[in-house]
Amino acid sequence: MKNIVLCLLILMMFVSAGFCQGVCDDRGDDLFSSGPCCTPITLPFPLGGVPMLPSGGINMQAQWASIANCGTVTEEPVTINVQMAPARPNVPGQIAGLSACDEFRFLVTGANAGGTFSFNIGDPTRWTQTSSNRDEWILGKYTRTWEALDDNGLIRQYYRFLISGDINFTNGVLGTQVPRCTLTFTNGLGGAALMNGYIDISCQSKKLTDIEHPLFLQSCQTCVDGPVDFQASLVMTHYIGCQSHLDTPINVRSLLSGNMNKHSDTSYHLVAPNNFNFSQVDPSIAAMDFPGASYGSIRSTVSHTTLLTDCGVFGYVPRPGPLCLYDMPQAVSSLNTFTGCLCGDTGAPRYYGRDIGSYVNCGGVAYPWYSTEIAPEIPSGYTEYNLGTWNSTARYDVKDVSPLPILGTVNYLDNCDPNVFNSTGSGVPCEPLHLIFGIRTFYNDVDLNASPPVIWNTVGLRFVVDTLIDFGNHETGQDRLTAGAPAWTNIVWTISEI
Repeated sequence: MKNIVLCLLILMMFVSAGFCQGVCDDRGDDLFSSGPCCTPITLPFPLGGVPMLPSGGINMQAQWASIANCGTVTEEPVTINVQMAPARPNVPGQIAGLSACDEFRFLVTGANAGGTFSFNIGDPTRWTQTSSNRDEWILGKYTRTWEALDDNGLIRQYYRFLISGDINFTNGVLGTQVPRCTLTFTNGLGGAALMNGYIDISCQSKKLTDIEHPLFLQSCQTCVDGPVDFQASLVMTHYIGCQSHLDTPINVRSLLSGNMNKHSDTSYHLVAPNNFNFSQVDPSIAAMDFPGASYGSIRSTVSHTTLLTDCGVFGYVPRPGPLCLYDMPQAVSSLNTFTGCLCGDTGAPRYYGRDIGSYVNCGGVAYPWYSTEIAPEIPSGYTEYNLGTWNSTARYDVKDVSPLPILGTVNYLDNCDPNVFNSTGSGVPCEPLHLIFGIRTFYNDVDLNASPPVIWNTVGLRFVVDTLIDFGNHETGQDRLTAGAPAWTNIVWTISEI
């Protein structure tokens, strides 16, 4: 990790704010990079430009799977419904204790054809378009947007959200369909199994072809007016037991080694659309080092409470309501350090560990962030899980795409948050750890794929990329490193490999 941090000092000189992505407008501005870093951004609520799924949501064919010993896959075809709404009612101004401008909420329900396996993520009995109780829905944190061609040659606009919430099983078979940990943390078959992941939502863009808007004149657009052909894809994961129930005080749902309900050999996944091959693991994806510059940004949302009052002492301190802040550019460096299985399993090498990090500069002061190992459960402090690949019969926008769920711990002093300094008056900064989760989507054969992502920078230059990496921190409001239960996401990292 030391070598990574040293080389990042050199990389910083190559970073430009033009590589930050966000919600786009006619100027090529993503609305998160056009102002001074760390300063509040004024946006309508919900975030301007992000489309909302229609009332009643959309239905998708999906696959639920448990994967044991990195190799044995048990699948269950399911139909899911996904609904979406702003994270809180549209109340003027910022209200302490409620959500920020880039936060949305989702509800996912699903069942197999016979109804013998069913679940919900969020509470469908209380979830409404206007509810503000976070127990009723999944937190969705907007991360980025991009455009891509569909199979008719028309442009679609994509919006990505990190999502996190508890799954509740209303029917199913323990062990293969339902994680055994649900017996420990609920009464009977019920939920309390945390699912983390992402959802991509797309619509046909107002910008129909590249000819209409030459390369240097416009970035991207929002949905067409009138009826919208929404599409979505998602991946949600309940990580292998040694990670999701890590035996440590930081985990509110920790389980001791040897506990039969810990499922240390099994992970659980929900993937949509279907046509997904959980066994199609491409080892070459592991060789995705980027010791040079891979571009991205960090964006902070100042939360509704101050989490850190002194180095190592956590508590609540009132402050103004949640604010979205302009992002900070970064050049990211990463080196692969581990390939294999975890928890003593010897199956296919699905897990990749990385040393990953960067420096961010705001106000003339550069602070690093870097992965910090929790051995042996999170090698190098950053793991990716090679889940599989949407096959060649899948929908055009996910065909031959490999999603890799991310879990890690990152050491980062958020220099957008003035409260990360201790309260003793010494001015010595704290360096808190953040648990992170997210997704890496790798677009195989990007030159041949029907829909590679196209991102735009703030001066109108276009880049076709083959990898998108998005992750955020997992913060309960009391401790920056508490795992195992739904939490806020206050910091978002986006990385694009060109």
